[in-house]
Amino acid sequence: MKEPLVSIILNCFNGEKYLKNCLESILLQTYQNYEVIFWDNCSTDNSKNIFMEINDNRFKYFNDSNHVNLYKARNKALNQVKGDYISFLDVDDIWMPDKLSKQIEIFKDNKKIGFCYGGFKILNTKLGTLKSAYLNKLLKSGYITDQLIRKYNVGILTLMVSKEIIKMFDIKFDDRFTIMGDLDFVLRISKYSKGVALKEDLGIYRKHLNNLSYDFDLTIKERIIWQKEVIEKSLFNENQILPFKRETKYLELINSLERFSLRKAVFFLRELKGIFFVKGVVLIFNKLVLKLKSYLSLFLKNFD
Repeated sequence: MKEPLVSIILNCFNGEKYLKNCLESILLQTYQNYEVIFWDNCSTDNSKNIFMEINDNRFKYFNDSNHVNLYKARNKALNQVKGDYISFLDVDDIWMPDKLSKQIEIFKDNKKIGFCYGGFKILNTKLGTLKSAYLNKLLKSGYITDQLIRKYNVGILTLMVSKEIIKMFDIKFDDRFTIMGDLDFVLRISKYSKGVALKEDLGIYRKHLNNLSYDFDLTIKERIIWQKEVIEKSLFNENQILPFKRETKYLELINSLERFSLRKAVFFLRELKGIFFVKGVVLIFNKLVLKLKSYLSLFLKNFD
């Protein structure tokens, strides 16, 4: 019986620094029935030449005429896949050798599964540290939409999805987003199908200076757009996304403190409950202590 074909979407924009390591981790996969959809998003470095060095008809090169954001590029790559299952890998990340084979076995055992994911390690190139991103024993399986809304822990580099499921429900990446696209994509899949978590590290995420920097303003803006629209479209209900909305308020509190606005921070604190309220109180208290120390230091300096 022929093994299922896995389509690997590899988006690239000026990824020459780490691309060879990434490609090697694909070539070393114990599962061999795959195709690589290499989507070159108008790179200006040596990425194309590095990719073209691989003499293997499973590795397919595509390039765009115009540079687009990541999620639009992923959607374009999705239109090219021929596989039964789809995985995603960014050029600066790598997979463990048995990543694909272990996930394919999961799908073979249950055709109704929509997605499979697992743990991953974070390589901090500045500090030289390598550690697991999550406690893998806490990763959940089943209909896990509510759990993912409360604690989203799906690394895109570990994800494998059923093409049948995303085609059936017309699930794509929302290309308006810069930050929320992965979460939105996975939550939509989880709404219609079961997910299975492999409680082990399936890859290595490389943290470096060229990663998309965390933008509080943009993150909060996209979260507010998302939580409003999913209610309006009846994708999820108010109770389901309540933990998500509280986390958004918590991020707004943090953002206020970063901008030295204690009044706004206290305003957002009033809308928090549970662990987010406790965290908020601690953050505000610490900020007040720092401010008091600053005033005291200034006072003593003037006194001298």
